[in-house]
Amino acid sequence: MRHTGFMLGILAMMAGSTALVYVTAGENSSAAQFYYIPVIISAFSYGVLGAWVAALVAGFLAGPYLLLAGRVEEPQVLDWVVRFLFFGVIGTITAILSGKVVRQAREFESLFKVAQAINSSLRLGDVLKGIVSRVKTITRVRAASIRLLDEEKGELSLAASDGLSDEYLTKGSIEVSHSGIDQEVLEGRVSVIQDVARTTRLQYAEHVLREGVHAMLCVPLASRGRRLGVFRVYSGRRKQFGTPVRNLVQTFANQAAIAIENAELYENLQRSYFETVRGLSRALEARDESTLGHSERVTRLLALMAEHMGFSRDEIDLIRFGGILHDIGKVGITEEALQPGTLLNGGADLLAQMHPLIGASILEPVSFLKPVIPMVQFHHEYLDGSGYPEGLAGKEIPPYARLAAAANVFDLVVARSAGNQSLGFEHARSRVQRMADAQLDAGAVEAILAVTADLAELDTTADVLGRYETALEANP
Repeated sequence: MRHTGFMLGILAMMAGSTALVYVTAGENSSAAQFYYIPVIISAFSYGVLGAWVAALVAGFLAGPYLLLAGRVEEPQVLDWVVRFLFFGVIGTITAILSGKVVRQAREFESLFKVAQAINSSLRLGDVLKGIVSRVKTITRVRAASIRLLDEEKGELSLAASDGLSDEYLTKGSIEVSHSGIDQEVLEGRVSVIQDVARTTRLQYAEHVLREGVHAMLCVPLASRGRRLGVFRVYSGRRKQFGTPVRNLVQTFANQAAIAIENAELYENLQRSYFETVRGLSRALEARDESTLGHSERVTRLLALMAEHMGFSRDEIDLIRFGGILHDIGKVGITEEALQPGTLLNGGADLLAQMHPLIGASILEPVSFLKPVIPMVQFHHEYLDGSGYPEGLAGKEIPPYARLAAAANVFDLVVARSAGNQSLGFEHARSRVQRMADAQLDAGAVEAILAVTADLAELDTTADVLGRYETALEANP
């Protein structure tokens, strides 16, 4: 639509200029200057080729056409040629300048979007993938990648790439000690390989050539003097990578370094918070030996279920927090009200039934946990309305809470079965399967059965609970 509008506008201006020149030919030849307008617009819209096509058309209409139409008596070849060349040169200059402006605008737009992504997402993989994709597009190269330094192993591990084949990416680990160019880059220098076929600085030069790469630009990823990794750009032809390209890639590398640093800070903060909550949960469960480890097992089971059901990484993290905190309200419940089995069988007294509400009120001030408050508040609700504290039924129960209810029941049944080898692990699977649709969400039950399918062998051991915990820990 945009190009059609430009084309119609150019044709209209060509026609208008022709009419003006036709009327004034022989009296005011300066009217031909109006042809510069469609020539410049063609250059801006369609580049150098568009400029010369428009110049050719304008040159014909401003000269030979007037002769054919009888408005000019004699050919003025030299004037026509000079006018045509002026049209073409002005159009070419316009195309070149507009191309630079457009490229710079795209670069600024990409940098803005990268900065936006860094500020709006703490998923490092997604942000880095976006950065390498934008660099590949802007610099018009074959591929780009980011590799992060593993100080202990002395290796560069792949964090993001675009344009490289799976075969190349799985060729083997990149050892810094065997890669001269990466050693240079990690020392803080921008390095270029103009011809891969003639270099000895690459660990996998033959693989790079087979990938169709003939030149490479490598810039350092660093933050506050700390080496983070290497940003690589791959070209399908031999080239030097001029200063503008080097500076542009370095700018994106700096953005990537910021993203890495932000992600590390967030991960450390989240891990610290989770470990603190985890310790509090274990301290609460220590009041009753029969429930020790319950919240942690439920958390691990919920994470497996959520992954099986296709939840996003952010959602899984929230569900993990909801799982570890789902019984936090027990801090306000007496030990007598929390006897083994009372909550599972619905025989809890009124005080015990208050623990989900107490938990929700405890979490209310924590803004980032608001999405999981319903999970804490309603994890004892059943689809048939027989649960508590509010007796919700069906779709009235929030999705996260339905997951938590199924995982909670399953773990409690496993814990109770652990003392009776005749029941075993499969008893818990059968129990939740019978409750599907009637009391527990069918999708949640299906996820439990899927992620625990390979644990049926636990029926053959007396230490069902211990083996169950070990199996869950293998899937953190």
